[in-house]
Amino acid sequence: MEVSATIPKLDDLEVKAEVNFGESIEEAEALFGKDVVYTIYLAEAIVKAQAVMRGLALKGKSAAEIVAAMAEWKPGAARVVGEASLGSLVKKFEKLPPDKQKELIAKLLASSGSEE
Repeated sequence: MEVSATIPKLDDLEVKAEVNFGESIEEAEALFGKDVVYTIYLAEAIVKAQAVMRGLALKGKSAAEIVAAMAEWKPGAARVVGEASLGSLVKKFEKLPPDKQKELIAKLLASSGSEE
């Protein structure tokens, strides 16, 4: 799988590399061991649980309601990016310098197959 990283401290340098994470949980375990796979899962599950808790708090839920909701919560698949995320993306785009905005637009057009 290709993994990319942007390094803001180096003028948004983008680097890409092929990384083999395996094609399944079984393959990942064979490559890295069960302990590593579980540690990565646990770290991501905690982040997702914290996000759910924050979301509930922002909706005005009490501490007791959050505790009750989390007792029933199960980690699931990645969330689908929705309109709220689009608004966040637009705000970030507006903060970019004009040359970076043009570069991003060009990349988006290229990836969409558009000729414009």
